Amino acid sequence: IQYGSYYASTRADRNKTYVLEPELPSGTKFNDTETYIYGASSITEIGDLSKWYLSLFEGADAIKLSKLILGNPSSSYSNSNLKTLTLCTTESAPNYMMRYIDIRNCTGLEGSLDLSKLFALETIYAEGTNLKDIEFSNGGNLKVAHLPSTVNTLTLLNQSSLTDFQFEATNIVNLRIE
Repeated sequence: IQYGSYYASTRADRNKTYVLEPELPSGTKFNDTETYIYGASSITEIGDLSKWYLSLFEGADAIKLSKLILGNPSSSYSNSNLKTLTLCTTESAPNYMMRYIDIRNCTGLEGSLDLSKLFALETIYAEGTNLKDIEFSNGGNLKVAHLPSTVNTLTLLNQSSLTDFQFEATNIVNLRIE
């Protein structure tokens, strides 16, 4: 892992948990620091990243990632840095493992969120974002979806397991639910 110009690395064994934190100078604070995770295609969980206030999460190669926490439910938390979130958007590399996404209170996150290649997604918390368009996979195991009121285009197809759906549709323009 590279945090700005600081590195932390280890040789990892399968099915073992590792905590990697770089040795940082005293007083160093992370806020919108470039962070790179190498070997992302083999990682299944990376823990709570909300404290890093990321500006970009590019997870197209993280095909085994099962849980992603970039946001936080606390009313005092706000990440206006996060502008880009990309998760497995190609047919050649879908993610069949992603089950949980938390992007709550990432106020800088606007535009579209393509979740159409996350076939195992069960839970998404997106309140407090400014997303306009969310597309889920056609079919799947979605059970919990808490969406922001800013969404104006929403596509939900064949999501028969959905039991907890919170969405104030005040800005909806295009809605497709089948």
